This record gives sequence, C-alpha cells and structure tokens, in this order.
Amino acid sequence: MSEHLIWALESGAVKRLDERWKSLTASAPTDAFQLVSSLQAQGLESEIVVLGGGLGLLAATALQARGHQVTLIDRASVGETHREWNSSQNELEVLKQLGLPHSNVVAKTYRTGYVEFNYQDPSGEKPARGWIPGVLDVAISSTGLLSQSRAQFLALGGTLREGESFKHLEVSALETRVTTDGGTYHAKLVLDAMGVLSPIQFQLHRQPFDWVCPTVGSVVKHLEGVDENIGEVLVTDRGGDGLGRQLIWELFPLEDDASAVYLFHYAPLGQEGTLEQLFADYFKLLPEYHNDARAEHIKPVFGYIPSRHKRRHSSLPRVVALGDAGAWNNPLTFTGFGSNLRNLPRVLELLEFALKFDTLKASDTVQIGARQSNLELLSWLTRFMRPLKHDPQSVNRIFNAFVKSSNRTDPARVKRFYKDQSSSLDFVALMYGVMVEHPSIWRHGLEQLGMGELVAFLSAPVVSMAREAKSWAADTFWETVKDRLTPTQALAWKASALEWQAMRSK
Repeated sequence: MSEHLIWALESGAVKRLDERWKSLTASAPTDAFQLVSSLQAQGLESEIVVLGGGLGLLAATALQARGHQVTLIDRASVGETHREWNSSQNELEVLKQLGLPHSNVVAKTYRTGYVEFNYQDPSGEKPARGWIPGVLDVAISSTGLLSQSRAQFLALGGTLREGESFKHLEVSALETRVTTDGGTYHAKLVLDAMGVLSPIQFQLHRQPFDWVCPTVGSVVKHLEGVDENIGEVLVTDRGGDGLGRQLIWELFPLEDDASAVYLFHYAPLGQEGTLEQLFADYFKLLPEYHNDARAEHIKPVFGYIPSRHKRRHSSLPRVVALGDAGAWNNPLTFTGFGSNLRNLPRVLELLEFALKFDTLKASDTVQIGARQSNLELLSWLTRFMRPLKHDPQSVNRIFNAFVKSSNRTDPARVKRFYKDQSSSLDFVALMYGVMVEHPSIWRHGLEQLGMGELVAFLSAPVVSMAREAKSWAADTFWETVKDRLTPTQALAWKASALEWQAMRSK
C-alpha cells in the first residue's frame, strides 16, 4: 500500500462510507420511516427540519432567511464536505439572489474547459477535443461557502444539531416526528438532504437509482502540465481496464497552484467496486495523467454519485428530498452542487407555496424537486460509459465520435447540452451526429442495452418531448389559469411551469 493511499484512508471515513454503502444497497431498510394516523407532540417544535448539513445547509439558510423556523440536523459537523465543487458564473448569481454568502466563495475562475476521450484511431487521427467555454468554469471554495452559510444560519436564529445520527421518521397527515440518537423533533415538513445514502429514500424506493458513479481524488498542489486557465471536464487517457470500467478524469484548477482531481467510472448497482480500491487506482494512475513527482496532496475527496435515476412516482407526505437524495441531477456534468444550487430558487418557491396552502400530501410533495425531463434523456448516456467486454475502446470510440460531431454543430446547442438545457430536439440532433460519425453505434447499443432497453432509449425523446410540451403549456398559460385552480392543482401546474423555465434559463 502506497504512502499516499495510506494517507487517503487513515481517517477511516472512506471505509465507513464503503460499509454504509454496501449495507444499504444490499438490503433496503424497513424501519427508516413509518406512516402513522397521529402524533403526540413531544420534543423540539420547528416548522421545518432539514436532515443533512452539506448542501442541505444552503436550503436551510435560505428558508431561515425567509422567516421559517428551521432545525438542521447532521451526523457530523455541519458545513463539512468530502468533495470540492465547480460551477458556472450564472449559478453563482443564485447565491446573491437568495441572500446567501457570495463573497469570498470563488477559489478560481478559468477561461474555458474541454472534454476529450482518448480513442486510438487505427488511422492515426488524434482524439477530438471539445471546448466548452462558460461551463463549469468556476471553482468554489466549499469550506468558505459552507462556513459562511453556517454562521449566517445561526445568526438568523436557526437551530443546529450536530453529531446526531438519524434513526427514524414518523409521518402523519398533519406533522412529522424525527428521532435521532440525541433527541426528538417535531415539524410540519422534513427536507431529506442526507445524500445518496438516505435510508428514507432507500426504504421508499428500495433502489432509488440503478447506476452509480464511484468517485475519488484529492486536492493536490504542484501537478505538472496543469493550465490554471483551463478545466479538464471529462478526460480519458486509456481504454477500458478489463474489469468493466472506463476510468475517467476530471481536473479543475484552484488557487495557490492547487487542483481538484477526480477519478471515476459508471457502473450498474452491485458492480461498482469500492472507493478504497478506486483510491488505489487513482494514486497508481495519476502520474500517467499528470506528472506528480512534486505533488503535495492536501485533502482526499470521495463519494458515490447517483446515476441513471429510476423514474419516481411515489413520495411521502410532508417529506421532500433534496440534492443527491432527490437524485434528479445530471450524472454527466452538473452533479450535486451545480444542480442543487441552480434549482434551489424553484424548489424554495414550491416549498413555500406548499407550506402556505398546506398542500403536503404525498401527491403534492412528489411535485417538489429539481426534476427536468431532458435529464432523463441525458441519464441514458451513462449506459454507454461502460466498455463492452470484448472492446476496451468502445467508450472512447463513441464519445470521441460525439465530440467530433459536436465540434461541427451549433456551439449554442452544445453549450445547452452541457448546461442541462438541451431540448429533446437538441438531443436527437446530437445523437444523429454521433450516428453519422460512428454508424456501428446501433450494434453497440444493442449489445450494451439489449433489445428492450434499446427500444426504450430510442423512444425516450418522444416521451420527453411530450413532457416538455406540457411544461411549456403550464408556463405559457399560468397567469391565465392560476386563479381558477385549487391549491393542489396550482402546485402541480406551478411545478411544471418552473421546470420549463429551468430548462430555458440562461
């Protein structure tokens, strides 16, 4: 075991996360929540309880600033994260819009970024490089943002409960009761921001997603060959590794000659391996990606990111899932932070509407979230991120074809794709470009997906187009019909209208 690997694992956090992951995915809990007819008031009374103090801290602070009484509970120290984040300039405007900390939260701004898949073309042609300016071009100081948000939350009168592990949730038609190993908390509404390992979501859906993206890396100084003005968004330097994995790199520059570097892959649930093994691969392969002879590793970063999410048609009364617990983000680009921040204004608008009119039945709360129908299309692409057993270059071949065809198409369409704003027609046009560049993709698709799922993939744009039309109509006619709707109808209509606006925001 290398000294760097020992360093990454010494705190035990990686092992604990691997163990929790294995336990939850092997057998969904049956005691995370319970629906009851009524609850007897006891414990702390709040309007809202937020479970999870990572990205949940931003929502909690924004709600407290709007006059709601919020209790925030986290099993560790609120405001800590095992990841570094990057975003885009327009996402940062949301912080200012919501009155959240926005000064001294940018670690680095860079000029552009690129994607490149290292396909070894028999003709000797070099892999195509796709430049994507204006996408993921800002590195966030996660420590700075979260520490300022924590201070603001407390200054606004929010209640903080740190070092308390979630045990059980009881939900009645009128209220909720959260039990931790440190107390009991009553609230009108619970926001589940416990991340990808939320026991509530695992009990509710048994398997909230069917693919996952294990991710490891480090904040590291003095790597060679890093351009401080360029982000490396999706990059491969080799083919499949013989274990069914296509390892992919991401790098974004930070301040003081530091970089956040990630190594990840996409896998069906049950075939993802462990973060500990992926860390061993990371330190072994990093010198071939960027020379690390002078490297100084500052902080390990790691996690499991949900990918290719199952469609959700169920929820709980008075419970709303946020962030990775909600699993609505695009697993290819805007994972976690970008998706949560970009969609936070519409989630807050829907939450406040639901609280005002007490429209918090399960059929209501399922409407509240960051869902975008176009992301259901993009999530299909993760299936093509896993190499065929007999063809280790299959992922690089397909996505190199995607980059080549993208370089010949309208730059605005490509930018919409990477910013989660592509329409169904955009998706069809981009996939058609890949087909022209790489005609045998259909054979690959049949082998990778099977006939049933290939048909579902081909029909997905039609389904998405119908949902887009519904969202467009809701947005277009909202002002005309809003006064004629019941609160329940209005919430559903508003959610659909805001979904359209999210897909079309600049």
